[in-house]
Amino acid sequence: MPGARARILLSKILLLMKIGLILSLLILAGLTAAPAQTPAAESSSRSQFGIFGNFSLNQHSADFQQLAADIPNCCPKFRSGDGSGVSLGLLYARPLADDLSLVFRLAYASLGGTLSEDEATTVWNPSTNSSVNGNFEHIVEAQLASIGLEPLLSFELIPALKLLGGIRLAYVLESSFDQREEITQPSFGTFPDTDSRIRNAFDGDIPEASSLQLAVMGGVSYDLPMNKDRSLLLAPELTYSYALSPVAENLSWNVHSLRIGLALKIAPENRSEAVNIEIPAETSPDQPVAVVEPPVATPPGPTLLADVHAVAVDAAGQELPAAVLRIEEFLSEQMKPLLNYVFFEESAAELPSRYRKLAPDAVAAFKEEELRDQGTLATYYHVLNIIGRRMLDNPSASISLVGCNADFGDEAGNSALSLARARTVRSYLHTVWGIDTARIALRQRNLPLKASSNKDADGRAENRRVEIVSSDWNILRPIVINDTIRQATPPLLRFYPQVRADAGVQTWRLTSHQRGAELFAADGDRDIPASIDWPINERLDRWPSLEGSLNYDLAVQDQGGRELSSGLKTLPVELISLRRKQQEGSGDKRIDRYSLILFDFDNAQLSSANRRISELIRERIQPGSIVTIRGFTDRKGEADYNRDLSERRAQTLARELDVPAAQSRGLGEEILLYDNDLPEGRFYCRTVEILVETPFE
Repeated sequence: MPGARARILLSKILLLMKIGLILSLLILAGLTAAPAQTPAAESSSRSQFGIFGNFSLNQHSADFQQLAADIPNCCPKFRSGDGSGVSLGLLYARPLADDLSLVFRLAYASLGGTLSEDEATTVWNPSTNSSVNGNFEHIVEAQLASIGLEPLLSFELIPALKLLGGIRLAYVLESSFDQREEITQPSFGTFPDTDSRIRNAFDGDIPEASSLQLAVMGGVSYDLPMNKDRSLLLAPELTYSYALSPVAENLSWNVHSLRIGLALKIAPENRSEAVNIEIPAETSPDQPVAVVEPPVATPPGPTLLADVHAVAVDAAGQELPAAVLRIEEFLSEQMKPLLNYVFFEESAAELPSRYRKLAPDAVAAFKEEELRDQGTLATYYHVLNIIGRRMLDNPSASISLVGCNADFGDEAGNSALSLARARTVRSYLHTVWGIDTARIALRQRNLPLKASSNKDADGRAENRRVEIVSSDWNILRPIVINDTIRQATPPLLRFYPQVRADAGVQTWRLTSHQRGAELFAADGDRDIPASIDWPINERLDRWPSLEGSLNYDLAVQDQGGRELSSGLKTLPVELISLRRKQQEGSGDKRIDRYSLILFDFDNAQLSSANRRISELIRERIQPGSIVTIRGFTDRKGEADYNRDLSERRAQTLARELDVPAAQSRGLGEEILLYDNDLPEGRFYCRTVEILVETPFE
């Protein structure tokens, strides 16, 4: 199946190349054979109208696991897809200047395609009583179509050759899907729940599909005259549409399109073009003679130059040439703490939209294991669903909901608001998850028992919460997931910017991205640091995970308003998968990662919950294990004090685990693990992380 899809994609690319070759020959024929035209015969100064048709190669860029909570899909994650379509429509162009025109196009476009991801797995063969390598293919076939207005600017670079740029604003006519998961290897076996080689088969309208689509467009066209007065034109064109809006509001899924085709245009002759003006052969002595002044040379502006290059930094801090970035997979047990707080907006008791809510008929399919590919905050936003599932699995357990407020401004002394927030949480657990309200006690207070400082906005946002309390460990225990993780070698990339700005630097921004996803960014005003470090393994929610190229560039704006980019630089990425290591027989190890949170304010002592977690970690440390402990804080407070506090917390845990102090260190707010504009991001930053690396025997 993957080979067939590759052949289909190759055939589409070859077709585009053939069409491009034909259009190139047409343009070359027009350049060499078209007769010289007088200014009166040029069509670029005329209004134009016509029709166009394109063949399109659609590129689907995605980053999601399933279309919706009620449409189950076992795919690790959809990343990309492709398809083909057509674009048809009407056009009208009105000149603005000698070489500039405003073009309006009304276009129908089909943007469908197929997203397909292979999942390597092992399948039990009952006939041989052993496991064999297998493969599941996850497929989403999308049918997408829209009609839209495309206002473009057309700039005539040389006679008849035009550059196009603008936007596409479209109304979606169709957005439906067909989904399935299929066993492609081995040739035997079926899914138990469907008794066939296909499961999770669904079709219908895409949930929460966007009704409007916005994209930026760019391209090139060439006008070939079809008659002597150039009133009939055939224009080969190549355009690219880059989508800014997603296919569905709740998904990271965009469709970009490369179009190649022809436009047939009519350019009626202007009335003024038919008037011939004769210039006298001789000039009377009485006639004034125009004096032409020589052009005045414009002095060159201040110089603006920008470049950047990257070097690798190994674990010992030594700089090496950045030849390739290797991403290696390891077996891992990951323990994510569950923050038992739900935060609310100021003076509000409604559940904020960032928390993931399910429909009652979708709760049966919800499992914690499905969150294995989610980041820490994305997992946390399912906190009410996690607790709902655990309450169903532990029918004798009960919880208390403690509603709190910021005790500031309109919330000062407003215990009724605190109670309303607790009732909101209870209502979700009861109406969606069916938890008996007798198992959910409600309490209210003003500030939480262990409140954050009320003197700043961050502290007040942290106090606007409902605390979920239970004496049953199974309700609020950490989330433990056995999965694979990836680590980068080198662990750190160091960028050296080189900038010359005679007018002075106003702003700068360094970015690194892969397949359109931004992985790292640093920016600032005025001064650019001599070097910029990217500790790749420190940010588990944003780092390279696919084979392909890693791109980076530096953009600079000087104080005169001029902008310049260094141009895209590329670093190859190599993926060393578990399967590859197994095939090559290379050495391997297990990497387990654990986290603690909810240290008391300005305190390095372990709470009872953290002590229980540390006991679980101690049981998993083997004699040959290498243990690394790192402490972190949020952005609040002085940097030096935060570093000291995180150091004390790391050392406390090292003593608890009987790990040498040299293997622990505090980083304070030097690395902010999560978004500190959110209260939950700051709480999750107040953590100690434990990394346990155990070689396989």
